[in-house]
Amino acid sequence: MNLEEKLKPLIDFLETEIKGELERQGHVATGKLRDQIKVSLQKWTITGSAGDAFYAKYVDWGRRPGGKRVPIQALINWIEIKGFAHGNKAVNMAWAVQHAIWKNGVPTDKDEGKKMFVTRVLERSQVKIFDDIKNAVGFYFNAEIENIIRQVKYVRN
Repeated sequence: MNLEEKLKPLIDFLETEIKGELERQGHVATGKLRDQIKVSLQKWTITGSAGDAFYAKYVDWGRRPGGKRVPIQALINWIEIKGFAHGNKAVNMAWAVQHAIWKNGVPTDKDEGKKMFVTRVLERSQVKIFDDIKNAVGFYFNAEIENIIRQVKYVRN
């Protein structure tokens, strides 16, 4: 068993938990962001990705008041997908939402529980992450040391 196989349960756990936290915070409209969240092992680094869902950072970190405005078309799409309004009503609502976000930031209701879907998972899973990595790396190094010892014994004989 190699390091990647040993860490696969942790990688699967993190991906599932991050997606679950995103849903618990109420951030799933189309499912695009949730479906694009991937956790993987690349060399010695566990990485996370949201694919081409560029807005993931705003969902995770929020937006500060007075910052760059949210694209209107993205808001129209979101409003229509959520079923809040359609057509011209959706356009008018998008302008109002854009202004509210610009004025108040995101989340507009100041509910900090709607932010940091990644950070929250990493914080509450810290002990599990540490233990799983420690066990996997220990297993990997023990296997490598045993291979070296076998090779030395083979050369000596």
